[in-house]
Amino acid sequence: MNAIMIEHVPVTELSQAWREKLSSAASATVTVRIEEEAQAAAQPPAARGRDAAQRAW
Repeated sequence: MNAIMIEHVPVTELSQAWREKLSSAASATVTVRIEEEAQAAAQPPAARGRDAAQRAW
């Protein structure tokens, strides 16, 4: 999987939901990394079946 990294993104350009999770000043910049998650990791254990959920614990 390839990841995309975007550096020096002004916090003001992020979505409101993302801005609320940061304690940075509005004038701060961040690095955004975008990477596709593995299919099994993206699903909750219940969606993968009972055996997978038991192995997770």
